[in-house]
Amino acid sequence: MQFFLAYAILQLTCTLPDLDVLVRFAVPHVLSQLTTWDGTLSETDGEAKGATDIAIAGMGNTEIIESGEEFNIEFHRTLYFVREEVETSANAVAALKIFPALEGVTVKADVINFVRSSLKPQHEELFAHLVAARAVLSFNISKIDAIPKGGPYTWRNYQEWGERKLAEVLHKLERIAPIRTSRSYPKG
Repeated sequence: MQFFLAYAILQLTCTLPDLDVLVRFAVPHVLSQLTTWDGTLSETDGEAKGATDIAIAGMGNTEIIESGEEFNIEFHRTLYFVREEVETSANAVAALKIFPALEGVTVKADVINFVRSSLKPQHEELFAHLVAARAVLSFNISKIDAIPKGGPYTWRNYQEWGERKLAEVLHKLERIAPIRTSRSYPKG
């Protein structure tokens, strides 16, 4: 599953469709749906440097490897991407079209590790809180003129919680963001 800010901007028009929450991303993120994260190369002689097609096996059950999935190959520094969707069946060989081309020669037993998420583990929780805060704020507006079971000010409580949580998450994100400066200062 991939999310692109540019795609979201192109798809939005003056009137938004019925959306519960609109989430925007500044960079593409990959959230893999695979249930087996590791496989092995299956070519007898391995793959040559510069190859853009590789054969893998050992993926376990039937899997659909989507276009855009990220993976690493053992002893390679490059992060590779799948160019076309492929369906694997139980422990059978599957041919992957990859980008970029292989940086070096591979051998039959090299392990392939698919990336579960392009988010760092500490960012995944922040992302979940960010989505929750935006969802509460978005949903709460539709309940502003209703009197729910919790009393007439329940919507205000949700609004305040959403605003507090959003401010907290944005503050944490600002703290971990690299500092951008337009000036350079001499060290001496």
